[in-house]
Amino acid sequence: MKYIERVGFLATLVALVIIGMLSTPVSADFPNGRDWATYKDSRLGFSLEYPAGWQIQSRTDNPDSISKVLTLTAPASSEGAVSSSISIGQYLYEINSGETLSRWMNRYPRQFSKSEIKTFDMQHWKIDGAPARYIRGASPLTQYQYTNIRRGSTVWFVWANFADTAGTDFGDIYLRVVRSLKFDKESPTTLQAIYGIDFQPLSMPAMPQCHKIRFCSLLRQRLARHGGPQLSSQLGVVRTLSSVAHPRTRMARRTRQMFQSE
Repeated sequence: MKYIERVGFLATLVALVIIGMLSTPVSADFPNGRDWATYKDSRLGFSLEYPAGWQIQSRTDNPDSISKVLTLTAPASSEGAVSSSISIGQYLYEINSGETLSRWMNRYPRQFSKSEIKTFDMQHWKIDGAPARYIRGASPLTQYQYTNIRRGSTVWFVWANFADTAGTDFGDIYLRVVRSLKFDKESPTTLQAIYGIDFQPLSMPAMPQCHKIRFCSLLRQRLARHGGPQLSSQLGVVRTLSSVAHPRTRMARRTRQMFQSE
């Protein structure tokens, strides 16, 4: 797939997220015995339940369109109000073989720092037998909830622009939509199978190995203790690690002396 098409797909997903961030979900009264309908996508091989009466913006295979996301939208309670919605699609970043979903999510590029994100709830789920992570939280712009589902080398999302909990109307709707999601045997498990053989997944930054994280933390403590915080901040972890890798350097000798003196 051409580069411009790939960027277009990402722009669509970002636009959906921004719409959710800038909108204020509205409440709507539904009878306890609401009717439910079933949505089926024969090409991507999935189905789910949704409240009858909700509007559906289906994804499309039209090459002239960049919309690859299914969106379910609740009826607006008043004219001009932005309704609550649920979007279903796939991230354009693949998950590596043997990589856990939690690790993949930690590598995923963030719009906000960890200190700016509030997480109200986090759970490990199974959706149609596939590992999934449920997150409910808030960013500086909006509250949200989403579920990431691993399917082969792809990660699906079910994202909502509201954070209503179970036991509330929209909270129960979200849970039923997610837990009704089913994949058939022909459902693609690679992004190339979804977007075409020429599609190139976007690249994510690699996470440092755990032993490096522990070593960096320990080394910072030693530097602060023996060389003062100025030495630690001036040299930096990357430069320090490079020095340690060369046993004949003066910094390497000093570092070994720090550990031996403990």
